[in-house]
Amino acid sequence: METHQSNRKLSNHLSLINSVASGVGIATTVYGNLDVACNNYFNVDLAINPKKFFFVTNSTLLFSFFAFCMSITVPHISNNKMHTLSAHLTSTILTAELLISIIFWPIFRYNPNLVFPKSSIYGPRRISMFANLCMHAFPCVLLFITYIANKATHKPSIAWSALYISYIVTISYIYYYTYGHWRYRIMDKISNYVPLFFLFLGVLFWITHKKLYWIKVKVYSHYQIDKW
Repeated sequence: METHQSNRKLSNHLSLINSVASGVGIATTVYGNLDVACNNYFNVDLAINPKKFFFVTNSTLLFSFFAFCMSITVPHISNNKMHTLSAHLTSTILTAELLISIIFWPIFRYNPNLVFPKSSIYGPRRISMFANLCMHAFPCVLLFITYIANKATHKPSIAWSALYISYIVTISYIYYYTYGHWRYRIMDKISNYVPLFFLFLGVLFWITHKKLYWIKVKVYSHYQIDKW
């Protein structure tokens, strides 16, 4: 009886943590995708330029928005397919956000011009550090919290990993053949090796995806949390 009450109390705490993290995540991803305008309140304009979704960061932020929305609503729905969809979406996009953070920050510290156009670094549309964190750090942390707090546990799907990588490759090549250069200047520096880079990214993505699942299993095992 005592164990049952303890598990129920823990489950309620996890549900609350998941809801709070998801709510903050929704606000963060919306803010991160708004157009920058340093002369406006909160340094943003209430508009979104569709062209920015050629950036991997902004596309992934959009997916993160949907992952947070599902994470906050699906636990209250008795539909196994929706639970499975939400779990796979969250784990896949968490993997993406983690790799974006790991890859972006060292390059940004070395030379911001390699990952941002000049208009995003200088002038009235420069991206603030807070906005940068909303795009390249906070979503990863918040998704990890919802991933751990959500008791729906499913093994990572290679199909979901392949689907995300295929999407990134597709928008990258569409931009390249439309505008004659890569969306990120650093990719112009390695233009001859872009296919190899995407292959390496796919392998790294799948390894990271599996490792995150391993971490969740270890956490649940250590704290003896019942998973779905």
